[in-house]
Order: sequence, then C-alpha cells, then structure tokens
Amino acid sequence: MPRADRGGRAPALPFCIPRPGTALQLLEEGIDSPLLLGQLLFHRMGGAAYTVLERTGLLGRVNREVRTSLQTVYEVNRIKTDSFRTMLTLLARTLEGWRPLYACLKGAYLAEVYPQGLRTSNDIDLLTQGKQVDEFLPPTEGGGVCPGLGQRRRPPSGHPEGRFWIPRLNRGETVPFLKEVNLPFVRFMEVDINFSLDYQPRQATPVLPLLLSRVRRCIATGAGALPHPGPADFFAASVRPPV
Repeated sequence: MPRADRGGRAPALPFCIPRPGTALQLLEEGIDSPLLLGQLLFHRMGGAAYTVLERTGLLGRVNREVRTSLQTVYEVNRIKTDSFRTMLTLLARTLEGWRPLYACLKGAYLAEVYPQGLRTSNDIDLLTQGKQVDEFLPPTEGGGVCPGLGQRRRPPSGHPEGRFWIPRLNRGETVPFLKEVNLPFVRFMEVDINFSLDYQPRQATPVLPLLLSRVRRCIATGAGALPHPGPADFFAASVRPPV
C-alpha cells in the first residue's frame, strides 16, 4: 500500500504497470475472443483490460470487436467517475457543518486512488456509530436525499416521540438514501449509511468509535473535503474478523 501524504491522501496506485511480454504471449497462443470479452465485462474489468492493451501497444493485436467494446467501457467508466465525483460534491454540500463523526468508505476514496476509467462506483458508503444514524435525517432530507423512495415509516415501539428515525436493515446498515440527480449514466445518487464494520447490527468492540475518532478530511470535492479513515485504518477495519 502506498504511503499517504500528511493530509491522509494516498497517491494513485501503480495498477497500470503491465507486463507486455505476458500479454503478448497470451495473444500469440490464441485467445477465445468472445469468451475473453464476456469474462472481462462480467467481472467489470473491461476498462482495466483496455488500459493494459493500450499501454503495452497491443490494441492492434486484439480482435476489432473486442477492442471497440473495451474502449467503449473505458470511456463510459471515465464519464461515470465524473458523475460520481459530482455526487460527492452534492453530498459534501448536504452534510456541510454536520457535527457527528462519520467517514466515507470504499468508492468515495477509491475514486481518487484508481486511475480514471478503471473502476466505477454505484453508491456512496458512509460509516457512523449506530446511536448517530438517525441524526443524518434532517440534513439529508433538507438536501433532497431521502431514505428509500422518500416514504417515511412508523418508528418502532418505544422510540422517543418527536425524534427522527431511519429504518435499519439486519446487516449493519440503513435502507439506502436516494436522490434523483440525472447525471450522465447515473440517474439516482444512492447513499448507504453503515453502523457496523462486519455486517452485524451491533458492535461489541471499541474499534468503530476509535476509527471514527481518527478520520481526516482528505477526499477532495467541489464543496470541501469529505472525511475518510485513512488507508491504514480502513485496511485494518476491512480485514478484521467478525466479532
């Protein structure tokens, strides 16, 4: 993992250092082009494949239909990444001044780390403590980002009257928040609020509050930086076993 700078931001990872000899050998041995294309698209690796072939000068050695398909995926990925970054700016505006601790995970951070065109993200994942989940409702609804399809549900029995409540799922996250944004290749912005590190609805260890106490605002957007745990903390949290 590359060393982060003092602001917590990791440099672009060296994904694109392909081995031309290996790629050329595979092409000379003969490849089932339809099968290869299907596998690349199924595993969302079309953009990466196009980048490898382009940087090794081997695009001309690939079947034209495969080459054109991979290029289309790569170019669409770049546009979708631009749309995703626009959504991060919308989220930063929506949560501006919000006090409870939270962190952006996964795609929000990787959009800066991966070279553009290699990876896309379909939603924005936020992490916070379970006791603070309901506090997301006032700022998000004020920004037009509503739970589910905007349908408010009846709070559970015993919930304090007059307090906001967001429906929770059983795997440590809330129902998705949605906002219609109509950006290129993205109609809805989806925000998932997680309150667990291991898909369990309750956290019995202090790992989550410790992680949140160390977040840094290092995900750049057009409306200020969003918080992230940093590469080391995020990696440690991602590989820890379930409690």
